[in-house]
Amino acid sequence: ALLKTAQGIIPANLPALIAAYPTIQQPALLIWCADDAVVPLHVGRRLARALPRAELSVFRGCGHVPQEEVPGLTLARLRSFLQHHPAPAQP
Repeated sequence: ALLKTAQGIIPANLPALIAAYPTIQQPALLIWCADDAVVPLHVGRRLARALPRAELSVFRGCGHVPQEEVPGLTLARLRSFLQHHPAPAQP
């Protein structure tokens, strides 16, 4: 059941999505844990290189779930990012 669930997370058009990464101009904050054993840090670094306006923040002292493992640090980084990248005004 776990494998089926994991396979369902991966979209069928994943190669097309990955190919579009360089065209995404939206600022993106990537928060990664240095000790993530589920999705290793090298994946986050590769994603940060692929997205033109990505910022990668790597936290020490956590594994895979920074919002639970280091919530204060996660919230502070989110606030900082949002202050520097406010949402565009809606018409």
